[in-house]
Amino acid sequence: MTTVALMGRYILWHYTRGTLDALRLSHTFLKFIAHSFSLSTLLTTFFQPWKKEREAYPSIVEPIRFLEAVVVNLLMRIVGMVSRSFLIAVCLLLTLGAISLLVIALILWLTLPILTPALALMGFILMFS
Repeated sequence: MTTVALMGRYILWHYTRGTLDALRLSHTFLKFIAHSFSLSTLLTTFFQPWKKEREAYPSIVEPIRFLEAVVVNLLMRIVGMVSRSFLIAVCLLLTLGAISLLVIALILWLTLPILTPALALMGFILMFS
């Protein structure tokens, strides 16, 4: 197989199947980030108490113990919301960072096969002029 035919097949692969494989890999990476943080679970249990900690409610006859249970349960829900909010924010920041890097990688993937020979040619021209 000649060099020109090999380069033609490479360019065809690079801009068709190679690009689709790179996009599939990017999608898999983003799913990995969401799965590793259990984003769907964090969102569905957002208002649940922290680690299922809760105080049992005594009878209403004892108002002080009842109010203690209300306050403890409310605090556990607030702690759960704050901790889940922090994890959701970290997951979203990582996802945005990954998307930014993946866009840069895709731009490089699409332009480097054209830029490499062009820059090499410009280097030879500048070197010998």
